Amino acid sequence: MEKTSKKSIEETFDGDNEKNTPEVIDSDPFYSAENIAEIKRRIDEIQSGVSILKAHDLVEVDDQ
Repeated sequence: MEKTSKKSIEETFDGDNEKNTPEVIDSDPFYSAENIAEIKRRIDEIQSGVSILKAHDLVEVDDQ
């Protein structure tokens, strides 16, 4: 069984999409520079204690 290593958030979202994601995903808006910057900002807020994660109930949506 092969061992896999976990990447840190910084390694995963270092802005070098060619190194970290398949070519197909490079065009996905999720990986845009703006979105990655927002994800990093939110992670920093959580790590610094500015934002606190808390559990909540799931909201059900009727698809009609």
